[in-house]
Amino acid sequence: MPSRYPLLTKLALLSVIPFTLLLSLSAIIQDRWQRSWYKQPSFDSEPWDFEKKSVMQALSLLSNPGERMAIWGWMAEYWVLSGLIMGTREASTEFAIRSWPLQGYYRKRFLDTLMAEKPLLLLEAIGPGNFAFQERSQQGIASFSELKKYVIENYHTIFDVSEAALYMRKDEFSKRDYVIPKESWVSTGDWMFGTAATPELVQSILGRYSYVLGSYLGSDTHTGIAIATLEIQNIEGVIVPLLIGPDIKNLSVRLVATDLSKDQENSMEWVVDSCDLTELEPHVWQLCVLKASLDSAKVTAATVEKLELRDQGSGWGQWLAIGVPTVVRKR
Repeated sequence: MPSRYPLLTKLALLSVIPFTLLLSLSAIIQDRWQRSWYKQPSFDSEPWDFEKKSVMQALSLLSNPGERMAIWGWMAEYWVLSGLIMGTREASTEFAIRSWPLQGYYRKRFLDTLMAEKPLLLLEAIGPGNFAFQERSQQGIASFSELKKYVIENYHTIFDVSEAALYMRKDEFSKRDYVIPKESWVSTGDWMFGTAATPELVQSILGRYSYVLGSYLGSDTHTGIAIATLEIQNIEGVIVPLLIGPDIKNLSVRLVATDLSKDQENSMEWVVDSCDLTELEPHVWQLCVLKASLDSAKVTAATVEKLELRDQGSGWGQWLAIGVPTVVRKR
């Protein structure tokens, strides 16, 4: 049926065109404006074998499925494989890390939820090998001053290596696990605590741990053995932050068991587990997880376990250092 008002109909239809163009232009302008302040993360990354990742191994030792863990970063895989539950509402903290108009809102939301839920663990998944975020100094917890302050006051640092850092609530850590005290170490040969224990380029680690023990005393020629006897029996394992030189020949980090029921000459000693130094990169703080799966046929009431560091190489690049190790009790 023809319109009774053909001119008005045409005018109405024509008015839709500029309105549609205006909406389209507005969307384009908004998109360009967002792109000016929001930079997409880099998704270039290597495939992961999470079952072999030392961080995953540490999580398996330290926690039980069903406990809570918050993650600062974009690595939800750790929840899936560990069986741990999200400690905050954030599956990714991308919006709290990126600099954009709503960053403050998402940062406050993360911190408020963390303070309310008090998850057992907090994983800082910022560093090489992680998805999207690798720059710890710019994107890590330290970039958010209120979060950094809360973590320092309420969480204990289990490890802080190149790939990631893991924190456990202080009240729970004191019940579950313990660190090897500095005074527990007995050494023969050349070992030193402090900045001289590692080459100058890696001394910054001292801000992360209460002590560093290493065999680099101004040169690579120094050698020796350092041993710490563990205070408890029936442990799950030991988590060791580790740094090595370019040449791993004649170097080792081992968990050793000794039966003290016999005299020293006849005492039985065996290696429980050792770090595979061939998988580690030189000059990069990484993680070694030693599992204490003792052979029950060998264990007696007099069996003790020791963490042993050996540097018997005097050649160029033959040195190693550790941060404070964490001993994990059986649950």
